[in-house]
Amino acid sequence: QRVMGSSDGVAFESSDSVSIYVCEPTPEEPTPEESAVNVVFNLQTDEYPEETSWALIEFLGENGDYTYIKSDGKGYPTYEGDKFEANTLYSEAFELKRCAIYVLMVFDNVFDGLSGIYTPGYFEV
Repeated sequence: QRVMGSSDGVAFESSDSVSIYVCEPTPEEPTPEESAVNVVFNLQTDEYPEETSWALIEFLGENGDYTYIKSDGKGYPTYEGDKFEANTLYSEAFELKRCAIYVLMVFDNVFDGLSGIYTPGYFEV
């Protein structure tokens, strides 16, 4: 699923997310490879990459508990990460548990999404 950042205002403003849930049938006693799902997250930055951050979380139950799986470290949950470069494609691969619920969130701290003036960005899973 691709989420575009465009200057026409259709894209997200402060944040957007993609839900990830894969629960294909597996053998009764799956090997570690059969009980995991490989997912690739692509982030194409616009010309203002310092505004962008992301986080992958796993929901742990119906009461709303969750845990951070990974983040870029730029404020979700802590600020200690590297800055992104402008107009650059970043890819991150994850091995996720099958039949678990994940949400990949992308944030923009200036509330204009990945809209860039000349080169809009996007993210996809």
